[in-house]
Amino acid sequence: MRHASPSSRDEARGISSRRAHFLFLCLVGAYFFSFFFRISASVVLPSQAARLGMSAALTGFISSLYYYAYSVMQSISGALHDRFGPLRVVAGGMLVAAAGTFLLVLHPSEWTLGAWRLLTGFGLAPMYGGALVYQASAFTPDKYVFYSSITISVGAFGALASVAPLGLALDTFGLSATFAGLTLLSISMSVLLWKERSFDPVVHRTPFTEQKTQSILSRLAEALRLIRSSAYLRSLLVLWTVSAGALLSFQGLWAVSWYQTAYGVAAATARNWASLVSVGMFIGTAVFGGFCRRPEDRFRGVCFWTLFNVASWGALVSSVALKLPLPVAGTCGFFIGAANGLIAVQASSAAKEQVETAKTGALLGTMNMIVIFVVVLFQWGTGILINLFPGGQAGDFTERGFLVCFLIVVVLLAGSLPALPPLRRADTRRR
Repeated sequence: MRHASPSSRDEARGISSRRAHFLFLCLVGAYFFSFFFRISASVVLPSQAARLGMSAALTGFISSLYYYAYSVMQSISGALHDRFGPLRVVAGGMLVAAAGTFLLVLHPSEWTLGAWRLLTGFGLAPMYGGALVYQASAFTPDKYVFYSSITISVGAFGALASVAPLGLALDTFGLSATFAGLTLLSISMSVLLWKERSFDPVVHRTPFTEQKTQSILSRLAEALRLIRSSAYLRSLLVLWTVSAGALLSFQGLWAVSWYQTAYGVAAATARNWASLVSVGMFIGTAVFGGFCRRPEDRFRGVCFWTLFNVASWGALVSSVALKLPLPVAGTCGFFIGAANGLIAVQASSAAKEQVETAKTGALLGTMNMIVIFVVVLFQWGTGILINLFPGGQAGDFTERGFLVCFLIVVVLLAGSLPALPPLRRADTRRR
């Protein structure tokens, strides 16, 4: 099938190539916020847990509220992208996120911390799917992996900014002033996206008017039927969910506290080394994201980075258990971040290739809903495991608790590897 060039497709809709790329960068900027607030719990919550005397289980539960909301909204926001276009949907989401962020301008309590995580989870749920749906409509299919790599890289930069830089801002300006600034930035992004909504290429594509007659529930049901009937998608989900659950429990919640506990370093030092996870995701996707662009190379990309991820996790836990220097553990975190960024690129590309462009949002949203649901289980479960080995007082964590917790995480990652052979067989039959 012959595809028009990006500029000819955009100009036929009255959208210049320059504007198409500008809008893509706006949506990717919104995804930056999604990752920023997702990972910010690893900096905000441990210090607030110590101040309020919260247990590890309660801290993990409050952090996971983001993922509960995010998970519930994934399939819904995916269908909304297909029906209304990502610019409108993401603009609304940024406004909801701003409302949640404003809560931390107030005096934090268990309730305001929980409401912050819940509202930002609801508001930022559409960001990843919005960028993916947009790039599927605005650019040619052979560029999808390339633009996906940019999306994941910028998201990883958001995660990077949410650890050491956010910690520095909190130390310098305080919680209220820092989150007041973030609230204003979120509102500004919402206004910009809303003003540009008429230039959304998704609402200009040929099948779009036909898609509007299909209800959101029917889109979701169709996506679930496709996943249930496809061995390829089911195998892909197993690998994607376990890797994401492990990563976001570590990166999004416990990395800073684990490094502090295991190595006895200051919070600022722990944040710097924990930031290497995000650096790895950013550099890994930027440098290697363009590899394995063709659909026929998809299994090779998923397989390699999945195995690399498991090996990196084993090296991380071993380095901490053996008391190797903190830079060694930090480097292992760098490799974990790189592997997971590239798993996300390959997995989203593999899923997108299973459906026509007009149904991309519903399928990716439904799959991401399942992924985030597993992340919730991982965050909740890791908090319970760590809490089995309590410190001297509420809010204190122990080295033993972290080691037992993340050793189990490595076992779960290794346990997902039997999904690779079915993925290979399904990929072979698909060809």
